[in-house]
Amino acid sequence: MPKTLRIGKTSKAVKEYYTGIREQYDAGQKHEGAVSPVFADLLEYCAGKVGWRFTQQYLLKLQNRTQRPDGAFTNEFSILEGIWEAKDDDDTLENEVNDKFDAGYPRFNIIFWQPKRIIIYQNGRKVFDEEIAENRGSLVQALKVFFEFEPPHIEQWEKAIEEFSVRLPELSAGLKEKVDQAHRVNDNFKREFAIFRKVCRESINPNISDDAIEEMLIQHMLTRTILSKVFNIPGFFDRNAIAKQLETLR
Repeated sequence: MPKTLRIGKTSKAVKEYYTGIREQYDAGQKHEGAVSPVFADLLEYCAGKVGWRFTQQYLLKLQNRTQRPDGAFTNEFSILEGIWEAKDDDDTLENEVNDKFDAGYPRFNIIFWQPKRIIIYQNGRKVFDEEIAENRGSLVQALKVFFEFEPPHIEQWEKAIEEFSVRLPELSAGLKEKVDQAHRVNDNFKREFAIFRKVCRESINPNISDDAIEEMLIQHMLTRTILSKVFNIPGFFDRNAIAKQLETLR
């Protein structure tokens, strides 16, 4: 399901952010090193809310060079979900954007921040550019745009899973009918099934039933195509006796 960042203008984390920035400014500390940790705290809070890990000074390997953005976000599989770049208000944010893109930074989901303004690029285009210094609503909107971002292929994948789940009972019933028919009329299937039964009873459980073996076969048939096409792992179904034997029953 799509991520939802539950945060609002009156959220404690947002209030603490504006308080922290004001305290740094009141102390005459307006440079990036003083103000960026305040925003980093807010980013870390938001990352936790959507299940991302936030890493400051992330090592980013680009084509022929290595960069170190101020922060990056990865998911539970350590896949990069977004990048953060920070500047102070004395810098021109557009110049920072251009410099980073010239250096090869990816544009799939990157947030450029300074206390007075945020710019966000997603899928190669600018999707957010607003002042945030006196506008909590704009800050919250920027955070939601960034943390709720779903790459197009992820949206398509999740839609496919949803549709697959709805059709699962129908697909299972259809495959069960084909297995039953093969038991009746397909001598080759019956021979291979007997071999597979022997493998299962030696590898899994000596008392495993034919019904359980048939269910295993049906689950394999349902998942094989999607796994092989999505993950494209050579030899994925040839690494153990059960998987190898299941392949002979397809």
